[in-house]
Amino acid sequence: MIDKDIENKLSSLIKFWAPRDARIREWMRLEALTDESEDDVLESALTNDPATVVGLAVHLLSYYDPKHSVIIDANASDHLLKQAGKTERALRGWWRDVDYQRFLGGLDSWTRELAWWETTTGWVVIKAAMERGDDGTPTPVADILNPLNSYPEYGPDGLIAFANRYTTTLAYAARKAALYGNDIKVSESNATAPVEMVDYYERDGKRCRTAIIMQGGGKKPVYIRSPIEYGGKIPVICTPVNGKPDRGAIAFRDEGWKQTIGQSILEKNRPIYQEYNRFMSLLAAVARDAAQPPWLVK
Repeated sequence: MIDKDIENKLSSLIKFWAPRDARIREWMRLEALTDESEDDVLESALTNDPATVVGLAVHLLSYYDPKHSVIIDANASDHLLKQAGKTERALRGWWRDVDYQRFLGGLDSWTRELAWWETTTGWVVIKAAMERGDDGTPTPVADILNPLNSYPEYGPDGLIAFANRYTTTLAYAARKAALYGNDIKVSESNATAPVEMVDYYERDGKRCRTAIIMQGGGKKPVYIRSPIEYGGKIPVICTPVNGKPDRGAIAFRDEGWKQTIGQSILEKNRPIYQEYNRFMSLLAAVARDAAQPPWLVK
């Protein structure tokens, strides 16, 4: 069983961001060219503009590799200049390693995936940290998370709570639990059963608590990783982009700001795309009835 305070916090975060999630799903359906008017009997049509707009934006944003520049004083010594150059080369090497590891895992380049999420959903969510390998070599972690499954809570000094939900198999959850000393029973019959995992963080002052929770798969919610405390901050960057700065001040108690604080590149034309698709579907139905009248001629 999981702690009641964590369970309640997860529920409140998911409920709080429900308006945002509804709008993000609209943007993702537009980008995926989902035909909302599709019918087994009636004709339908839709524009491919949303997909081409996002595709072009992603290409423009991800064409160049990330650039880094170490800012030092103009009168710095030659030694500092050489150290700055080494640091910049190390950062470039780390980014190449991040992409190399992603390619081995069957993933697209880091910048391209980030560009797709920010242009389509209007949010950027990255788990950022430095880890050391078995040989002590520092390795950067820059995992891009799905904003639709990410739920932040902000305080005056940054994130104070964060949850990320994702679906995997019971067998994967069991392997992950074993890494943290926990045991989950798996059989051949339920190994591929879908389960929901939740990475959870909360911060109180300078102390943080984190846990990994599994729910579903015919089992009660359990800890994959039991709650542990550590110092520092939540290692997640979760921020809206391309949206409005309003957080409810313009229309007091209005929930709409959660849909506009971060905006997809498709948002400005979203109503036009939807009306255009509806209108084109009506025209397609009229054209079909004219070309293939719904009556018999004897």
